Amino acid sequence: MKRSAKIGWGLGTGLVFLLAGLATFGVYLLQRDRRDTLALQNAERVLDQGDFNGAIALCNEVLQSHLPREKAAAAYFDRGRAENGKLKYDDAIRDFTEAIRLALPGVEAQWGRGYAYQCKGDFEQALNDYGEVLKSDPNVAQVSFNCGMIHLQRKEWVNAVQDFSETIRCEPENAQAYVNRASALVELEDWNRAGASLDVAISLNQKLAAAYALRAKVDQHQGKFEQAGKDERLAARVAPKQSPRLPFLPMLDPVEAGSELIERARIAEKEGRYDEAIDLCSQALSTTLESPKALGGFMIRGDAYFGKGDWDQAYRDYDKAIDVAPNNARA
Repeated sequence: MKRSAKIGWGLGTGLVFLLAGLATFGVYLLQRDRRDTLALQNAERVLDQGDFNGAIALCNEVLQSHLPREKAAAAYFDRGRAENGKLKYDDAIRDFTEAIRLALPGVEAQWGRGYAYQCKGDFEQALNDYGEVLKSDPNVAQVSFNCGMIHLQRKEWVNAVQDFSETIRCEPENAQAYVNRASALVELEDWNRAGASLDVAISLNQKLAAAYALRAKVDQHQGKFEQAGKDERLAARVAPKQSPRLPFLPMLDPVEAGSELIERARIAEKEGRYDEAIDLCSQALSTTLESPKALGGFMIRGDAYFGKGDWDQAYRDYDKAIDVAPNNARA
């Protein structure tokens, strides 16, 4: 074989091996990308199911790979959400900050970090992050609600009224927002507006002891002593049925927030914490829920009332569940 032929054959063979290697490497990259995408999808799935440990483990696995920027940002964000669920707020702040540094699209990372700061009591940092969220979308009711809670704790009554009014604008059936707004209005001695806000809250949820107690205070200042006595008795009657409410809402959109409350209610009902389950379902059902979640809310609340021996309330919720899903045999 001539020298030139040998060189040509060698170059051709080398090119074949090079192309084969590139193809193999391309397949490897494609498989790795699919694997990382699947792992992130699994992390989001188990996170939505409330399995925070599982979500953290999956995100840890993904973050060991050499991820492109957008996938790394998503992994840090999901791990931060799970860490918020585990009450590991310092870790959550670290991961949300990294997601922000990697330019995660939207302002969900600021939302999550603000929530973590709020849980830690770092209200100034929380308000800064919440401000970024509301600048992008002024219709996020959970964020304006959380800002209102901060201003209540800081005794900034005018700001609290504004925040809860914004929450109500976005979620007109949020009974707790009306009560919280009334609390600030009472501090401002704006008795008429406080009373009107409490009337709406009670029309939306007749089981809010705080609303009756606060309205009794308003009644007294307005000289309505008979009505004040009635409200005090109503507050005492429903108070034993009250369970502590969430001090502020998690960094989820209205549908996801309602879904998380439903899952918490499911656990509470199974563990026999019926009052808590009822309260959580009532909160969830005041948000915008898809039919399957709304069905779950009515069923869980009905089961909780059934567990308490409150047959009439259980019947009403099972009836509502049938309205949502007429073929639901268990209802």
